[in-house]
Amino acid sequence: MLDEQQIHGLLYVEDAMLYLSDADRPRDAHAETLKWAESLPPHQRPLFVQVPNLAHAARDA
Repeated sequence: MLDEQQIHGLLYVEDAMLYLSDADRPRDAHAETLKWAESLPPHQRPLFVQVPNLAHAARDA
């Protein structure tokens, strides 16, 4: 559904926030979120992991 609606989703898992690595999407689709995370103190920053497929990552999680 994310692809159909062209939504740049994040998938929250136990120890990270996953986002899609996709050549069809703009490189800065999550730039504001990543910038926000960098503004936090190091001990509060979430871990962002770029994945090739959110559906597979959801199943694996």
